[in-house]
Amino acid sequence: MEAITDRCLVHLEYCNNITSCDIGITNGALNIKYAMNGTGKSTVAKAISLASQGKSLSTLKPFSFPPGTPDNTQPSANGVTFRDVMLFDAEYVKQYIFLPTDLVKDAFEVFIRTTDYDVNKARIETDFQSIIRVFADSETMQILFDGLLELKSLILINTDGEFSRRTKGVKGILEQQKCSLVTPPAELTDFRPFFEDTALAVEWAAWKLAGIDKYVGKGICPFCAETETEVKIQQTQLFSESFDKDTIQLSSKLLISLEKLSQFINPTKLTRIKSLLARDGDRAELNVELKKLFAEADYLLNRIGSLRAFNGLSVRRDQIGQLVTLLEGWKFDIQNFDILNTIVLHTEANALNEKIDETIQAVANLQQSIAALHTYLIRQLTNRTRDINDFLQSAGFKYSFDIRIDDDGVAHALLLFKVTEDQSVTVDDPAAHLSWGEKNAFSLLLFMFDAIRKNADLIILDDPISSFDSSKKYAIINRLFMTGNRDNSLYMRTVLLLTHDMEPVIDYIQVGGKLDARYVNGYYLQNVDGLLVEYPLRKNIDILSTPILLIRTAKDSSIPMPARIGCLRKYIEHTVENPSEASMAYNILSSLIHGRENATYDNDGEFVMDQSDFQAGLAEIVAIIPTFDYTAILEQYKAIALITEYRRATNRYIQLLILRAYIQRYEQAKIRLKASNDVLRKFVDETFHIENDYIYSFDFLTFALVPDFINTAATDFVNREAALLRI
Repeated sequence: MEAITDRCLVHLEYCNNITSCDIGITNGALNIKYAMNGTGKSTVAKAISLASQGKSLSTLKPFSFPPGTPDNTQPSANGVTFRDVMLFDAEYVKQYIFLPTDLVKDAFEVFIRTTDYDVNKARIETDFQSIIRVFADSETMQILFDGLLELKSLILINTDGEFSRRTKGVKGILEQQKCSLVTPPAELTDFRPFFEDTALAVEWAAWKLAGIDKYVGKGICPFCAETETEVKIQQTQLFSESFDKDTIQLSSKLLISLEKLSQFINPTKLTRIKSLLARDGDRAELNVELKKLFAEADYLLNRIGSLRAFNGLSVRRDQIGQLVTLLEGWKFDIQNFDILNTIVLHTEANALNEKIDETIQAVANLQQSIAALHTYLIRQLTNRTRDINDFLQSAGFKYSFDIRIDDDGVAHALLLFKVTEDQSVTVDDPAAHLSWGEKNAFSLLLFMFDAIRKNADLIILDDPISSFDSSKKYAIINRLFMTGNRDNSLYMRTVLLLTHDMEPVIDYIQVGGKLDARYVNGYYLQNVDGLLVEYPLRKNIDILSTPILLIRTAKDSSIPMPARIGCLRKYIEHTVENPSEASMAYNILSSLIHGRENATYDNDGEFVMDQSDFQAGLAEIVAIIPTFDYTAILEQYKAIALITEYRRATNRYIQLLILRAYIQRYEQAKIRLKASNDVLRKFVDETFHIENDYIYSFDFLTFALVPDFINTAATDFVNREAALLRI
């Protein structure tokens, strides 16, 4: 495969302490940017994140600008082509991690959902939708459904199955209370043609009663516009008394509803029910016929409604196993229907029954797909849980992880404390129980899975491992960039790792082998007066083992002698066990640093070294520093000489080595430094002497490893010392 060349350049201006910088990001690779605190790492992270979202960078505006900067200058970020950027910071942890009831928000999305899951789920949804479409209503069934709903709405039915007498007109229809339209009073013979027309009698009677109710009493007949005579007045009064308005209106509505359903009702039954509604016959018979009609309507409405409601929302995935039984129960069995019994209805019902049979076969296929998806979910749950628990164990955490699915199908990520190997208790509120380092470790791991799930264009990690001890640093970084599986780590993804920890640089740049060299690069960020520049970190050139760097510096004749002496002494500390006892060269150098006239064996300078030991030690030193002369170099450790060398040196690290020689030589100077700036004293006396436990170091002759504030404080102290010495 060819080396990755797809590298974008992000240009920032006037963002906090950064006046200008260009940050290169190689796509599909781990981009390590090493920088000391205060360089602007977090500013770079925030600027890129904000720019990717199209948000203002106003929160990054500096408190002051360099002289000559135009008015209204605003922070800017150009070249940010990433649109889906995920930034691991405190805000992310606050929103998504260590929630009151869950370890992480959207546990299913973070830990379980993958591309394979989405593909399988999409196929199931397609199958499911094809089943749903089977039951798209035909026009005929829509007419039936609407007509039956209308019919059912006309009369309420009690829980005992009887028609409710509270429905207006029901009592008049079902009980023989007033005259029948078939046998009206003799005084109304003038209206016989209307009474004898069974198709129109009820509708006409309803119309007439409505007119009488609203318009009679004006002195003019509302139906013929003639002057009301005594006969007409008597007829109108008799009509109102003979026929109940509510009964006639309900009968009329029933007849209209029946007419709409006529293609589904047995013609003989339809004629008989119409006749009964005109009060031609026994009321008990009408009651029986209407009950049968409504019962058959209920049956059809129930089945048609169930089929119409059959969709992805009405049937849960956990009900698929019961779906065959459900569908069988929705089949139409209308062979014994008495009223709703026509060829049209049987044809439609048989067609739907055939579709149900087809659907049952499709459901069998669907069940296989769902079973496969269920197996996948179980495997994914097992793998994710084992993966995270392996990490927790390797990093030395006394916790375990579990994902549980509740009764509603919602996934919950849980943290458990291991009381013993066989007993664990659930940590109900992880945020309250975990240390800062533990929170950070869990957060990083959960963030990794979230970034994988979202397939972020750029993943930014801002000083992610600073709170860990060495073993945990390696465990988390190793897990984040585990090779061989891009779907389960950040390997071969575009990652910007901003750090002041050397471990990632050592592991992935210097030692190497953990990641393919094509997928990792390292740069050293250096901020000088607001200009942030990145320098490539090259294996065995810019990163060296500390002993090699020390001995190389000790041999360099261009470097001031006190700095060379300090490096050689440190080299012996790195390479000789118990150097004060085993190395005469070490004791000679220590005596020289402390300004003793003669080399001694002890720190207090009481036991003078004999000549044979001195010559043996001198031979070792001369092999490294050929011009070494104890007496001559002792002069270079005088106060004025050291301060002069400090001022002459241009490399900050060399300056600190000379300053350390000064405070080691002059105890009172060390006391004054501690009193005025103990932070600087610690930095000079310990950071570069005792506490550097890395086996590798950056080349301090190439990179500015001393922060600005330390360099400024050191120079101020030296100037004060020079004033005391009157130089």
